[in-house]
Amino acid sequence: MLSATLLAGLTTLAAQAVNPGVVLQFEVKTGTEPVRVMSASVQGQSLKMDMPATGSDQDGQVIFRGDRREMMILNHQDKSVMVVDEAALKELAGALGGMAAQMQQTLANVPEAQRAMVEEMMRARGMGPGPAGASRPRPELRQTNERATHSGFATVKYEIVVGDRTVRELWVTPWESIDGHQELRPVFEAMGDFSKELMAAIAQSPIAAMASVDSQSYTFLAEMNGFPVVTRELNAGTRPAIETTLLSATRRPLNPDDFEPPADYRRQPMPGGQ
Repeated sequence: MLSATLLAGLTTLAAQAVNPGVVLQFEVKTGTEPVRVMSASVQGQSLKMDMPATGSDQDGQVIFRGDRREMMILNHQDKSVMVVDEAALKELAGALGGMAAQMQQTLANVPEAQRAMVEEMMRARGMGPGPAGASRPRPELRQTNERATHSGFATVKYEIVVGDRTVRELWVTPWESIDGHQELRPVFEAMGDFSKELMAAIAQSPIAAMASVDSQSYTFLAEMNGFPVVTRELNAGTRPAIETTLLSATRRPLNPDDFEPPADYRRQPMPGGQ
């Protein structure tokens, strides 16, 4: 008779054979830095993205668990994990709302002659309030007529525009063009929806302008009805542009334990949390 351990192992292998998961490989170019390779793995409702080190940033991972509606941000340097879930979103919204109120109170005490100069400096850094009575421009997705082939995928060009500036361009292929799209699409779109909730939580904060730009690759997935093969972040100023290109999508067996943080990682509180 088969032992219980062997039977459990065979059951796990059978489950992985039915739903082995999908691994994506990306090439990342940042200015004159060496080209890096980034991977993303999907199994069921779980998504893990490896974030290679760049510049002064250490390597890390982002794990999204659609079944638990939470995102985990891992820092391998200090062995920590920050968990963003529904409760954390509410806490973050409260903390950042308080920060915004405090900033408004501080500006109210600045002499009127200097206030406009301070506000302009803050806006130039993507922070602080806009002009009186005005709201920050909302990111807008625009489809163009440009088409090209990237990494063997037929793509159409989209642009993300904020105000009068194009901040990102995306070359998008239909989901059906990607091997494993049945597994990829639900979890990526679920993460996009979760990211929208995160952006809503910080919408009134002093960092809202910067955060909204940095989150747009996946929050527009449903509108694009496809996946970005090439994403180019078109930064203003001195920061180098970032280009990410999908190289391949491969079905392969994955270990469900890889979608959890290591047991020895300590939990890091959210900014402004307890």
